Amino acid sequence: MKTTVFYYETTIGRIGIADNGAAITHLFFAGPGTTRTDESNAESNAESNAASNIKSKTTSQTGPKYRDIAGVDIRTVDIRRMGIHTVDVRETGLIGKAAEQLKEYLAGERTDFELPLAPAGTPFQMAVWSALRQVPYGATRSYGQIANAIGKPTASRAVGGANNRNPIAIIVPCHRIIGADGSLTGYAGGMDLKRRLLDLEKKYRLSGKPH
Repeated sequence: MKTTVFYYETTIGRIGIADNGAAITHLFFAGPGTTRTDESNAESNAESNAASNIKSKTTSQTGPKYRDIAGVDIRTVDIRRMGIHTVDVRETGLIGKAAEQLKEYLAGERTDFELPLAPAGTPFQMAVWSALRQVPYGATRSYGQIANAIGKPTASRAVGGANNRNPIAIIVPCHRIIGADGSLTGYAGGMDLKRRLLDLEKKYRLSGKPH
């Protein structure tokens, strides 16, 4: 089945969103520089400006089929490492809806995503990703707690592996999973971004702003 992908520039860097025609299959951090450390001084108001900072990336009309207007070859930079080999670059209605909900999340206006999802993985990975979606906005869980939640109390390490392979970042909130001692652990978008997402959720949870 052909996958459709589209790119957006956001306050947390370039995001790629993909669907299979019926459900979202991927949301990923597209290329280096995603966390935009040069914007560190603006972190306090970045979320509130998210609506004006999400901009779409369209396909070049003159360049190669698989090169977007920023010159990134999606065949090698983003898509192949996600396990996608047949792709169409355009914005679909479903991808646009996901981008709009992401914009609302980054602005502190959304706590839950209302989208059909179709991540591809093993039965164990699917169980882990389902458990991740049960972690409330603004909360965190350890790998051990997720292992217990899926009935595999000795599988903390395997849970970490599944968490790392989550294909739908943010919507399936793997950023909410931390070490047993409360420390932050690895994240596909980088540790700074993981901290930003957790701080964003804590900020709006305490303020009562999201709805």
